Amino acid sequence: MLKNYLKIAIRNLSCNKVYSFINIAGLTLGILGSILVFQIVKYHLSTDSCHKKAKNTYRIVMDLHLDDGSVEHEKGSPFVLHHTLKNDFPSVENAAYVGQQELTISIVRKNGLKDKYLEKTAAIFTNANYFGIFDYQWLSGNSSALNVPNTVVLTESCAKKYFGKESPIDKILKINNLQDVKVVGVLRGYPENTDLKTEVFISLPTIKTIIPDYGYEDWQWFSKTRETYISLKEGISKQSFEAQFPAFSKKYYGEMSKFYRFRLQPLADVHFDLEYGGKIKKSTILILALIGVLLVIIACINFVNLSTAQAFKRFKEIGVRKVLGSSQAQLFWQFILEIALITAISVALALLFAYSSILVINHWLKTQLTFVQFFDSKLLIFIPLLFIFIVAVAGFYPAWVILNFNPVKALKGISQGIGKGVFVRKGLVVTQFSISFVLISVSILVVLQLDFIKKKTLATTKI
Repeated sequence: MLKNYLKIAIRNLSCNKVYSFINIAGLTLGILGSILVFQIVKYHLSTDSCHKKAKNTYRIVMDLHLDDGSVEHEKGSPFVLHHTLKNDFPSVENAAYVGQQELTISIVRKNGLKDKYLEKTAAIFTNANYFGIFDYQWLSGNSSALNVPNTVVLTESCAKKYFGKESPIDKILKINNLQDVKVVGVLRGYPENTDLKTEVFISLPTIKTIIPDYGYEDWQWFSKTRETYISLKEGISKQSFEAQFPAFSKKYYGEMSKFYRFRLQPLADVHFDLEYGGKIKKSTILILALIGVLLVIIACINFVNLSTAQAFKRFKEIGVRKVLGSSQAQLFWQFILEIALITAISVALALLFAYSSILVINHWLKTQLTFVQFFDSKLLIFIPLLFIFIVAVAGFYPAWVILNFNPVKALKGISQGIGKGVFVRKGLVVTQFSISFVLISVSILVVLQLDFIKKKTLATTKI
């Protein structure tokens, strides 16, 4: 029976090529849009969620309450903060200083020639506690080496860039033509969906040699490129820990403590909080998700309109099949199978186009989606659910119209339900255009907002 249904479905599609093409093209575009939106939303929502201690990890941020009543938000913190927190609060499991710095790295080759690399954002100074907070796979070495002066750890990709196929262990790098550091470890590298895109980890004791003119013991000296991350022990809540900050600020700032107010920013919020240098608002992600849903709805409405119009042209066919003994259930499943076939073809084409457009998406949206990451377990769940949703939503009304045909009137060529059908289709068209208008308006707002974020010069405060 299923084989017979499939033969009839293929025959109907091949006999109505224009109808089939328009339906498949419309569904493909809708599904493609929803797949891309799903992957982009998933990418952002899962940023830095891969770390085991992510729920107990926080960045220390600071609110500067100025005399004029204004508040400035700083993601940076004083150098002295990380080890002071570790010493003063037993509930702090790990405290890591992350000092991002643009560096020139020189390597002297065996032939005496020197290669230079400019690392603008990929190099940080940090301590061993960094790897107690964030999870990396060590290929060689261990984190304790970063407590020793003049040592460096590289990611696997960075080691290959510097040394090719040679082992990087014990090789020497010269930082800013000032200090030699020895490679003591290699890491697998960072996950794609992270804001901590670091390739070069230089031991924290080395920083005072490379950057001597910095207020390392000054509580009022901070920069947006100098951050502090901590992980709290199990059972310690954010609220209870933050309640200790006023006394902590009073202890180290004295009368100036009224200006400096520390806060804990959950790791899950770092990517979304634009006040502290985040990449994108969560509200923007929700808008994108809504756009994905609306794209599917538009595709389904278009499908329903075309299918309903086509169903009215199939009066006699349905009438003959009913007279010859076809039951309503058989006609229903025949029509559903046709819809399922069109949807399956559309899904396959959408996946193909999505797969081929990853590079364009990454360039446009500044993401780092990969081929492997793109086709993951979540997408394998999303696609079948989307398929079922489309078949159910787009197939129910046209199938219901077919089931209510009177076979005698159909054979006489008397159209049935034309008035109601036209009314429904007009309503669907109005809905489709309304959704399209909303989509265009929202898209313009999102583009303008993203453009504003990219071009806006963020004010910084140095004290």
